[in-house]
Amino acid sequence: IKLLVEDCISRDKKDMPYLKQVAKNWFDAGIDSVEKANQYNLLHKEKWQKYSKVLSFLRLGRQPTSAEEEMLHKWFYTFSYSEDIVLKACNMTVRTSKPSFNYIDKIICDWHSKGLSNIQEVEAYLLKTPKENNRTTKSQKPSFNNFTNRKYDTKLLKEKLIKKGRGELSE
Repeated sequence: IKLLVEDCISRDKKDMPYLKQVAKNWFDAGIDSVEKANQYNLLHKEKWQKYSKVLSFLRLGRQPTSAEEEMLHKWFYTFSYSEDIVLKACNMTVRTSKPSFNYIDKIICDWHSKGLSNIQEVEAYLLKTPKENNRTTKSQKPSFNNFTNRKYDTKLLKEKLIKKGRGELSE
């Protein structure tokens, strides 16, 4: 109980409902000794340090939503990706107008489906893969090929413009 109170106070949480919730979390996690509580606190602290780096990168000054927390858990614990890999994916969203968890999740899930498991493999993959996220470069302009370009008769257009200026056209 003393460790529980000290832990909550160290996080500047002193209200009873918070202490009760932490106690319930510890009970649900099977914590019944000081050693288990210390180990749980260490793992919890490590987890939130990782999560905080992603939240800071995205400039979110809040706790993650439950859906965002599920994604963070998937990236770090289900896929066992390091902070380097997750932050590399975050960095790839810099070019977007609004970086998002969903976009980062797509990147990370793609890497996981390709069997990439460390930062070296990710870097090698990115070097040999065309820059899908960088579709428009200085040497390449976006093109629209789903229609044929119009062809204008400039002499005819000039004549129409002159006639319209004189009031000879009713268009």
